[in-house]
Amino acid sequence: MPLERVFIRGRGPTALTLALLLRRQGLEPARVGLDPHRGAPPADLAARALALSDGSWQILGRVARPPDGGAIDSVDIAFAGHGAHLRLTATEAGVRSLGRVVRHGALAGALEHALGDWPAAMPPAADNDDCLVVHAEGSFEESLQMHEFGQHALFTELVIDEHARSGPQRGVAYERFAAAGPIALLPLPEPGRLSLVWCDLSARIGTLLTLPAADFEEALSAALGGEFGQPPRLAGARHAVPLRSAAAAPDADAGVRIGNAAQTLHPVAGQGLNLGLRDAFTLAETIGDAMMSGASVRAVVSRFETVRGPDRRVTLGLTNRLAELGNRPRAVSSLAPAAGSILMGLLDLVGPVRRRVSRHFVYGLR
Repeated sequence: MPLERVFIRGRGPTALTLALLLRRQGLEPARVGLDPHRGAPPADLAARALALSDGSWQILGRVARPPDGGAIDSVDIAFAGHGAHLRLTATEAGVRSLGRVVRHGALAGALEHALGDWPAAMPPAADNDDCLVVHAEGSFEESLQMHEFGQHALFTELVIDEHARSGPQRGVAYERFAAAGPIALLPLPEPGRLSLVWCDLSARIGTLLTLPAADFEEALSAALGGEFGQPPRLAGARHAVPLRSAAAAPDADAGVRIGNAAQTLHPVAGQGLNLGLRDAFTLAETIGDAMMSGASVRAVVSRFETVRGPDRRVTLGLTNRLAELGNRPRAVSSLAPAAGSILMGLLDLVGPVRRRVSRHFVYGLR
């Protein structure tokens, strides 16, 4: 039976973007069901920063007016306390910006505004074989790949003196591999304000959540190897989530999964939402083509999984390898930074490799 309707489970940025992309494909609301609006997200989720690649920014720009974002002109990657750096720049990647950093709440609000008064819809019956169910949010129990990192990620905001020569610079996203996990400093839209994503052993993160502000700032400076002469200061509430990576097993009878309902990534490379938005873009195009050709639901699922599979697998694999650079036994960790620092330096000298890495994280596997 040909595909006639789509029902999207979820109300996060990936689900909302898919609904807007389907409207752009010409599908009226009567043919696209969406979970009801749940109101503003919880405060800790609303405040969480999202690093959107230039490719994701272009997708969002087709369907909504994205919120103000902190521009990422370059990414500076290194082992904390070691000299060699890998630098990825927008100029070398051939784009205006590598991406933007926005808060979850601002992005969700912009997408909800673009969606407008979308009518509520009932989920399809279990035996309705002309409706494609899209799982666009939430976790899953059965997976093809599952990896527990034994880590939590701590999220908060920091302020810096933008005029300090030895501090973080505007437009630069910093990724530092510390002893037990990566630490990211991301530029927020407001001048002098950064988002911190600190990944470490779960017990350590538990301690960091309760430290007085001055002690927390001292611990952060030490974890960064004392790199910044004037280290950032704490400027927001601290929240933490456990970390794992996983990929759900495809099941055509249950519909299709995109975004966090399909894969969970370590935040080391900031690829979770970017991968989800690429999922949404490809699925919307696949559904639009199916509506015109009279293809079945199963054909849509099969086509989507075939097209998206390579990008998903490569991005998940690269992200896991990056996460493991710092998450290793103590006996090896003392050697890893020095060896990794040499590798960073070599990669920094090889322009084609740098450009390929940059463009993958900006646009996905092409």
